[in-house]
Amino acid sequence: MKNKVVRKLLMIGLSSSVALTSTVGVTAASMDTALEAVAEDETEAEETDSEEDVTEETTETETEEVTEETTEDAGAGEETTKLVYLHFIKEDDKTPFGNVVRLVVDINAKSIHTSDIPFPEGWEWAQGTGDISIGSEPGADIDIEIREKAPVAETRKVYVSLIDADDKTAVGAPQTIEIGAKDTTFHTDKLTLPENYEFVIGKGDVYVGEGDSVNVEVRKKAPTAETRKVYVSLDWCRRYSIPYK
Repeated sequence: MKNKVVRKLLMIGLSSSVALTSTVGVTAASMDTALEAVAEDETEAEETDSEEDVTEETTETETEEVTEETTEDAGAGEETTKLVYLHFIKEDDKTPFGNVVRLVVDINAKSIHTSDIPFPEGWEWAQGTGDISIGSEPGADIDIEIREKAPVAETRKVYVSLIDADDKTAVGAPQTIEIGAKDTTFHTDKLTLPENYEFVIGKGDVYVGEGDSVNVEVRKKAPTAETRKVYVSLDWCRRYSIPYK
């Protein structure tokens, strides 16, 4: 655009020189008219360039949008999960047990945790808990060895030591009692006291919590008054007015 303007100015200069040489009648108005024409041409050239720039930017934006939409459409068809088939096998005789389980996992998963497996009620993985390999291919058939769960204990043992409240020494051998699996207390009736001893707390409940041992304080019983029989004669009773039977 600048080259065009320069060429026009040169042409105007040459034309002016020729005109001045041949004719003295050229006026300043002619010169102004020529300059205005050059300025109009320059403005039109700038507007054209601006329109071309806007057109290029719009085209680039539309191209980017089309590219992004195409990429999103391409990713929408990808699988994100896969199916695996779990077959339960009894550990002892290696025979199938229960129904086949269809489990949906992540497409990239190569193992599953036992906590995510719906085992038959009362059964568990033969190796306890942990991860089980399922490979990388969809639709894999996985054999899982299972065993019956151990029965839950209904009672538990508690070891009780009787401690002398005065000198803090053990009184007799520790005693073993059984209480409910979820019990946190037991009654003193479950304990056997040594002769002439009593519980410091008296008879009642002893707290053991979730532990399996507890100390219970005892003390010697206070001595009781001794009594004896006295035989007196009937005459002696009459003399001193003592009732008798």
